[in-house]
Amino acid sequence: MKKGLLITLIFCVVLFLAGAAFLIVGLATGGKIFFTVDYKNRKVNTSSNLELITGEQELNEFDSIDIDISAAEVTVVEGDGYKVKYALYGNVEPTISVDDKKLSMKTEIESGTFSLDLFGNDPEKENPYVEITVPAGKKFETVNICTNAGDINLDGYEITTLMVQSNAGNSDLKNLSVGSIDLDLNYGKVKIVDTEATDVSVKASAGNAEISGLIADSATFDMNCGELDILTSELGRLEAKQNLGKVKVDETKIDNIDIEADAGDVSLGLIGEKADYYFDIDSSAGDITVDGEKKENDYNANSGKDKTIKIETNAGSVSIDF
Repeated sequence: MKKGLLITLIFCVVLFLAGAAFLIVGLATGGKIFFTVDYKNRKVNTSSNLELITGEQELNEFDSIDIDISAAEVTVVEGDGYKVKYALYGNVEPTISVDDKKLSMKTEIESGTFSLDLFGNDPEKENPYVEITVPAGKKFETVNICTNAGDINLDGYEITTLMVQSNAGNSDLKNLSVGSIDLDLNYGKVKIVDTEATDVSVKASAGNAEISGLIADSATFDMNCGELDILTSELGRLEAKQNLGKVKVDETKIDNIDIEADAGDVSLGLIGEKADYYFDIDSSAGDITVDGEKKENDYNANSGKDKTIKIETNAGSVSIDF
């Protein structure tokens, strides 16, 4: 049974790598996955024949942001006053308003069309973007960003609630003080650096998560395909579900750990004492080592301790060092 599962997982990995290789070759030779099917008028538009609508608008003061756009890189920068500057694909101007101190920005998809925006940037044309300017030291209540394709860049803000939904694009979060972070990505890298948060939740279908300098009460990662890398952080609780990819933690303090990994090694370099943790580790096909000592495939130790390390893997080794 274990051998059959391992063969199936290896076959899945090979198919994924083959698909990724074809995608990379296509993009490297000039291919782009950006198109709009206008089935009402029976035509297909691509990034090569679509124009960008550009604009800039001064705004009243706002404490929250709600953005729902088709494809653009979203960045918040410091400056004088409040304004938004943009360049977006589309046939109509985006809807922009400030009501009850909340900035709302939305792009409408024309009826009778279907759009897919993925790696659609054209190096010979200006790339779609939204740039939001706020005064220095601005604090936000809620920041909600929803985009089909495009990177999200936030650096140096205090936010009560941060929510990001993206079909394709990276999320780069730095120097933030946040109550809760909720990231839901289909494809893209997550990078969280030098950030304090109460709760962090990351859901990603494909893409790596690189975490460093994160201080949080709890962090949850649900990833189908991609590596999770946590460095020099301090977490009350780490919960991770990994279908395909490695989990690596180094120079990090974590009180409670719960990891499920279908295919991929789990490596933990923890700050703390081994005697303080209850271990509950099960590896169907892979070695288990704790501080260099090899353990049985079903390893339990130190029952009754307040801190817990619980790991379950189907195909992958587990290594824990203190």
